[in-house]
Amino acid sequence: MKQTTIKLLCAGLMMTAAACSSDPETENVAPQGERAQMSFTATSAETRTELVDKTKVHWQAGDEIAVFRQESNKVYFDNNFTTAESGPAVTFTGEATANAEKYVALYPSSAHVGTLNNQQIILNMPDIQNATAGSFDPAANISLAESTDGETLRFENLFGLVKFSRPTTSNRNIVQATLHGNNGEILIASGIQFPGKTLVYDTEYNEDKIVLQGEIATGTDYYFVVRPVVLTKGFYITFLDKDGTEYSVTGTNPASIKAGYILNLGELDPEAVKTDFDYDYATNTFTVYTETGLRNWAEAVRMESAEINGKTVDMTATNCILEADIALTKEWESVGYGSFNEDGLAYTGTFDGKGHTISGLKLTGATFAGLGNAPYAGFFGRLNGATVRNVTFDRPSVTDGSAGVIAGNAKGNTVIENCHARNATVTGKSEARSAVHNTGGLIAQAETDNETEVSISNCTITGTITSQKVTATIGNIPNCRVRSAALSAVQRARSPFPDATSTVSSPPNTAPNRTTAMLAESSEP
Repeated sequence: MKQTTIKLLCAGLMMTAAACSSDPETENVAPQGERAQMSFTATSAETRTELVDKTKVHWQAGDEIAVFRQESNKVYFDNNFTTAESGPAVTFTGEATANAEKYVALYPSSAHVGTLNNQQIILNMPDIQNATAGSFDPAANISLAESTDGETLRFENLFGLVKFSRPTTSNRNIVQATLHGNNGEILIASGIQFPGKTLVYDTEYNEDKIVLQGEIATGTDYYFVVRPVVLTKGFYITFLDKDGTEYSVTGTNPASIKAGYILNLGELDPEAVKTDFDYDYATNTFTVYTETGLRNWAEAVRMESAEINGKTVDMTATNCILEADIALTKEWESVGYGSFNEDGLAYTGTFDGKGHTISGLKLTGATFAGLGNAPYAGFFGRLNGATVRNVTFDRPSVTDGSAGVIAGNAKGNTVIENCHARNATVTGKSEARSAVHNTGGLIAQAETDNETEVSISNCTITGTITSQKVTATIGNIPNCRVRSAALSAVQRARSPFPDATSTVSSPPNTAPNRTTAMLAESSEP
């Protein structure tokens, strides 16, 4: 039975949501018998509209309940009853069928949308709930009562509450929070089955999230209303800022949400952990916060094209903005690909590191084994008219036929600016499939012609660069330096890469010039 004080259940997790529901068809109620004016005293009201002392819930004047009569294990809607009183115990009055076997009441009355075969009360449990400071959405927290004496209703909570607050130090203007179970659990109930008063839910509409909508201020409590469920892999809450930025807080431990109980998540800081990435459809731009977000962006580029909002989008031009330093924990697959004799896929967008560092970049060439001679390897495989700027690679290791930290190949007015590699290891392979290859510090091969040039400016590299073939540098390379780099090649360079500003222009011709950028040695005799 429902308690006058809701018990607390504490855990350290969180969640989010929004979903659409569709009402099933309803059946007409059975003919009513003799009608009479009746009144019910409603005691214990934990599911009511107002939390008192953060755990007790009181009725309010004007509250309305839906009253049903139950006969032979079937339920029939009778009427809505109202109260003019406020407090923990109030009297509801209205007209209903007299001398029924049993009476069933549902609060709020708006939660009732019909009956199915007179054996199920169809519920309107909202998946979009109003954020209410210090309380919950009264339309969401549904309760049920039975009366056999025709006088007293003792209500029971059908659902549980998930409680959280925001720290007063947070500056964000949060306007929405969404709750999910990490294992895709259904969070919305669609009906109450009789006999037994069993909650049922509809998997057809995938109601696996709940949205709390409205201002979520700091320093006060807010509540999600959730059907009883065990979240087997924990849950997470996504917070939406007024400026469109999303933040996420995640818990991975199992959590149980029980009817009539509060699952207390404590104070959550939506600024502490951001989502892996944000995607702006209008500009085709990923804003990346984590390694997972960076890999999701790379995977989007490899799609080449996608249908988004009814339009075909060129995913090779998907822009990327880093908002955090990224530590790569496993081998990277180049963004874009190709080889000396296969064009493959080129990245054409803008990558802006915003001064952040990508550490642990590692490529061994294993993912390019089917590309023939000199597969292009680097953070990018191929660049064509792309822009890469404001990023530092720390301890990168790249090995393949045509290897460079940033890219294996660049062409078509590609711009590389303010990019750096620290403690790099770049190795050009000499096996049969890589008989033709180039090795560079940042770019292995730059292709130019009389209409396009590859521009590299304000870039530096330190580390070890090893290759059997190292080609000449051609292109626009101002303010670029190789510092403390150990360089080795079969043919020693006749003149080193300049330590200061250098601009080398390619001679006019119609054939592309294949060059190595950011390297201190040349294979020219």
